Amino acid sequence: MANGSTSLRQNSTAPAAGSTATAPAVMFGRVVPIVRILISLPAGLFRLRLRRFVLFTAIGDTVWNGALTAAGYALRSRYADVADYMNPAAGIMLTLVATVYVARAFGRRKDR
Repeated sequence: MANGSTSLRQNSTAPAAGSTATAPAVMFGRVVPIVRILISLPAGLFRLRLRRFVLFTAIGDTVWNGALTAAGYALRSRYADVADYMNPAAGIMLTLVATVYVARAFGRRKDR
């Protein structure tokens, strides 16, 4: 580079492209509710190979879905008790999502 400067990639303290640390992070990230949404970003930034990404995503998702299935199986006889807590929470989440969607939809129309 000109003037002896170095690029961001040369100065980065991040793991090497497609490093072995990135794939397990994807797997464990798929089990943490908020992180599972965002884990694809660092995987892409660190250029994790697609095959490894799919493999570790499948492993993490299998663990997550297995845990949810086991919880559902264990709580099956207490469905009414669980529903008393979950139904209001689901209603609140649905209302929030719908409100954000409508606000964004009308906000875009005003911009045009």
